[in-house]
Amino acid sequence: MGNTGSHFTSFLWGLGIGAGVALLFAPKNGGETRMYLKDRVMDGKQFAQNKTNEIQRQAKELLNRSEQVITQQVDRVASAVDAGREAYRQARPNGTTNM
Repeated sequence: MGNTGSHFTSFLWGLGIGAGVALLFAPKNGGETRMYLKDRVMDGKQFAQNKTNEIQRQAKELLNRSEQVITQQVDRVASAVDAGREAYRQARPNGTTNM
């Protein structure tokens, strides 16, 4: 996920350079060139939206997994504390406790 930003930046640079080269060398009239650029911009917009959705989905999955791991760890610590208290109670003479 860390390289996504650099890939996206590279994509935008390539899109801009490609559009510039297309303007210089394309044997199209103004209307066709505008339509071509509009299509490329729409492609870039769609690409950006798809990447955004993918990153959001990955972030949600990571958050859900993190919550599950934290819940498991809290349960384990609580069980260990309960087991420790019970062991302490059983080890005390006559079952007395100061807890």
